[in-house]
Amino acid sequence: MIERTEDVDFIRSVITHPRIWPWVSEDGQQPEDYEPLIHPLVHYLRSGDDGVVEFRAMGVAIYQGHVAMLPGVRSDDFARAAVQWMWDNTSAQKLYCQVPARNRHAVAYVRRAGFAPEGRLTDAYLKNGKLHDLIVMGVSKCQAQ
Repeated sequence: MIERTEDVDFIRSVITHPRIWPWVSEDGQQPEDYEPLIHPLVHYLRSGDDGVVEFRAMGVAIYQGHVAMLPGVRSDDFARAAVQWMWDNTSAQKLYCQVPARNRHAVAYVRRAGFAPEGRLTDAYLKNGKLHDLIVMGVSKCQAQ
């Protein structure tokens, strides 16, 4: 069961989890400084206590997604359900995410959720003193239905 949440403590606990934070933060960011953006155009979706998916409006029809699932959680069904929730409950026509190219598990995960590669941002984020690429992946409502 997916529910929209604004539980800041829950969101923060997932994002700053020691096994998640290294994958979602850039050099210089500290977990204690992370603050979820609670806003009507930001949808945090959860299924129990397994993790959270954030979809942030970037316009009327396009939302940027971020996924943070706790270690050991099988969440393919949750990811697909979160995409469907966006189609059913928002004006979203397009969802996209930017996945670290070095994180092959994340790339495979968003593929299983229905996203396809759409491009690459080279040298887009700083990790361990080195610039890394991001793979842009997306799914459109018309493709999903």
